[in-house]
Amino acid sequence: MLARAGKAAFGIIEAFVKDLNIECDLESKFAWLYSENEKERKQLQEILEVSKRVGVEVEPTDKNIVPVPFQSVIRFSGQGQFHPLKYIQGLLAEFIALGGILMERTRIMETSLEDGIYTAKSDDSVVKSRNLVYATHIPPGVNLMSFRNAPYRSYAEYVFSIPNGLKNVIEWCVATTVFADKPSGLITASANGQKGHEELLLIMKTAMAKFTSETTLLI
Repeated sequence: MLARAGKAAFGIIEAFVKDLNIECDLESKFAWLYSENEKERKQLQEILEVSKRVGVEVEPTDKNIVPVPFQSVIRFSGQGQFHPLKYIQGLLAEFIALGGILMERTRIMETSLEDGIYTAKSDDSVVKSRNLVYATHIPPGVNLMSFRNAPYRSYAEYVFSIPNGLKNVIEWCVATTVFADKPSGLITASANGQKGHEELLLIMKTAMAKFTSETTLLI
């Protein structure tokens, strides 16, 4: 089911990109998984067999794109890559053209269903519709997912990259227009910050910030 859902989801994205002429850098890509020890090799073999059974395009290979020692590698075909913010903005433009309304910075405090009509209330607005979509990790309220998910916080160190906290803050803004088309100056000060500087530029490019080689500096 998950494999079919993944294919269907990517098919929908491809159709929207084509039909709405959305420029979002959509590309077909390969994906690799590799094992470094015997335990991982067995797990990888199981992933290979199960993936093939459900129709996923995958095959074993002797090449790995990551320059580290490995025991075995499998390669997935037909994977996709695109710029999520550009894609969402393309959908939004079509949504508004069809009469849709975008409400930003609006926190829904309460929802209800009566006679087939949903009502969503914020502090100062009321929206009514025939359908309601919760675009959250799990549906609000107490439900089955509440017993299968738990709140947690994670921490990660960084090697050859920007600090995890900074990365999270910027990535939280990717789905917004906080950095979109904003002139930005990017400075990395580190004894060996080349990789981190490259990552910062990539993340800010994804957030659609405006910068040039003249407004970036690695110290």
